[in-house]
Amino acid sequence: LDASGEKETKFTVTISDNPLLKRGDRISIIGVETFRRDYTVTVAGEVYRPGTIAISKGSSTLKEVIEKAGGFLPSADLARAELLRGANVFKSTLFSEELDQFLMNRMAEINPEDSLSLLIDNKLRFIRGNGVIDFTTISDTASAASKFSVRNGDYINIPEKLNLVYVFGQVYNPGYIGFTADKGIDYYIAKAGGKGQNAKEDIYLIKGKSRSWTKVEKDVSYTIEPGDFIWLPKEPVRTFSYYLDRVMAISSIVTALATVLLLVIQFKK
Repeated sequence: LDASGEKETKFTVTISDNPLLKRGDRISIIGVETFRRDYTVTVAGEVYRPGTIAISKGSSTLKEVIEKAGGFLPSADLARAELLRGANVFKSTLFSEELDQFLMNRMAEINPEDSLSLLIDNKLRFIRGNGVIDFTTISDTASAASKFSVRNGDYINIPEKLNLVYVFGQVYNPGYIGFTADKGIDYYIAKAGGKGQNAKEDIYLIKGKSRSWTKVEKDVSYTIEPGDFIWLPKEPVRTFSYYLDRVMAISSIVTALATVLLLVIQFKK
């Protein structure tokens, strides 16, 4: 680097040359960068050899990982199996949850009510990062699931078959009910002792894997699957003061409207 700090001159030398150095010289020792690292994923649950599985940097597939784990046990519930890829797989100090939230919100046009929902959904995406994979097709070499590329730090969970449905909330005997094919929501509620006296009319079906909520409508048939949840919310207890406050609030609005109407009539005279 010259005295002005603007011009840089490069020299390639060997250590045996033992070149003379000047003030301000900078030395770079070039090495061969390798990508030999301890790349691993974790497989848990219903496989023959659960645990840490060694993989390559970017060419290992989900099918290869499952084969290294010994394959699925007969008790594996592939419909609820999932691959989790959290933000930690990026291994970058520049990639944080706070920065990700700022980027999401920068050009968003949503109302305050939706912003809370976005915050929850984005946090789940950041923490879990589920891969949309159909594990039932992994044995098919032509399927997208078998070719899915795994990354260092991925977590693969293969749950045990849960031949149960959980009913909770305002029922007399909340708990797990044995799954019976072709039975509807009323069947499981009856098995749980029936509706409690404080149960609301609303009933919600929560799917076991996705945790998606569906408000149950009358005269509509719903498919119940093992691992699903049925929730009956409680009717809030309303005291006399609650209704009194509501009446006072409505009275105030009616009085204000009547006053405005009276002023308008007087103004037109």
